[in-house]
Amino acid sequence: MIQLSPRVNTPAVGTFYVFLSAVFFSLGGFMIKIVPWQSLSVSGVRSIFALITLLIYMKLINHPFRLNSSVIFGGICSASMSITFVCATKMTSAANAIILQFTHPVFLILILWVFYHKKPDKKAVITCFVALLGIIGSGCHLGGIICFFFDKITSGGTIGNVLAIISGLSYAIMFQMKQMKGGDFESSLVISYILAFLIGLPTSVHETVHTPAVWLVIILLG
Repeated sequence: MIQLSPRVNTPAVGTFYVFLSAVFFSLGGFMIKIVPWQSLSVSGVRSIFALITLLIYMKLINHPFRLNSSVIFGGICSASMSITFVCATKMTSAANAIILQFTHPVFLILILWVFYHKKPDKKAVITCFVALLGIIGSGCHLGGIICFFFDKITSGGTIGNVLAIISGLSYAIMFQMKQMKGGDFESSLVISYILAFLIGLPTSVHETVHTPAVWLVIILLG
C-alpha cells in the first residue's frame, strides 16, 4: 500500500489546482475536437483507458470497490457529466462547452440550499454572481449584448450549449458524492466509466479511422 503525502490546504495550492483543471479541460476539449469519431465513441473508448488508470490507482492505495445505491447514483451522474461534455464539445465550440459546464457552482449552491437546507453565505452568492457575469461577458459581441448562448444559433450549437449546462449540473451533483451516505467517489467513477463504455459501444464498433495519432489522443483523453 502506498502512503500518499499529507494534503497541504492553502489558497495558493487551491489556486494552482484550479489553474491545472482549466488547462486540462481546455486541452481535453481540443483533443475531443480533433478526433474524427462520433461523440459517444470518443466518450466510450476513452473510458476504457480511464478505467484502467483508475483501477491501478485504487490498487496502489488499497482502496476497495464499494457498491450501493449512492455509489450507483454517483456513477450515473459522473457518466452523464462526461458524456454530455464530450457531446457538447463536438456540437459547439470547446470554449462554450467548458465555460457553460463551469456553471456548476450555481447548481451546487441550489442543491445545498434545496436538498440540504444550507443557505449560501453572502460570499458564495457574490462569487457565483461575478462568475456568471464573466460567463455572459465572455460570450458577448464587442459593443453588443447578445450572449454566446444565442450567438450564431444553429440547432447543433444550441443543443451543444444545453448539453454543456446539463454537464455542469451533473458536475455539481458529483461534488456532493462524498457527502452522501455510503458515497464513494472512486467506486462511482468505476461505474461511470463502465456505463460510458457500454453506451458508446454501438457507435465505436463502426468507426473507421484508426490511425496511431487518433489512438494516441484517445489514450491521453483517458
